[in-house]
Amino acid sequence: MIGKLDAMGDSIQVRNQYVKILNKVPVLSIDMIQQYAAMLYYTVMGNEAPERKSVF
Repeated sequence: MIGKLDAMGDSIQVRNQYVKILNKVPVLSIDMIQQYAAMLYYTVMGNEAPERKSVF
């Protein structure tokens, strides 16, 4: 990531601000992203979500 920031040609202060902001961004697993996307889809489209079948 630092290499890409160097290529942008910004000052050290600006790069440090980028890093501080990026460190605040939450990291989500792909499973969580898919769940949020499905919830958003069913909410916006007004459809009922299918029942999930649990496998143990």
